[in-house]
Amino acid sequence: MAERGRKGGLATKQRLSSPGLDPAELPELRTHEDAQGWLETIGRAVATGRLSDRQAQAAIRAVAEWVRAEGDRQTAEVVNELKADIVRLKAGMESRTIRSVG
Repeated sequence: MAERGRKGGLATKQRLSSPGLDPAELPELRTHEDAQGWLETIGRAVATGRLSDRQAQAAIRAVAEWVRAEGDRQTAEVVNELKADIVRLKAGMESRTIRSVG
């Protein structure tokens, strides 16, 4: 009887499982446009039954984390550029100071 229940459980799991996405359907996440493409693909997969809601939530979290990390990277890049600009401006101002004749 236990074996019968196990087999029934496996059959139900297989019947209800979602096939998921083929890795080729998702481009590498390098730009925000790629992230938008991921979200569109995920949405279509959920709507057509290829992804379960749990699978979709995990995939959407992955995209959200990538977007957050990319925002952090871009912010750090801009801050570093601004720091370099400040150093250049200070150096330019120091070279133009009027020296007192004494």
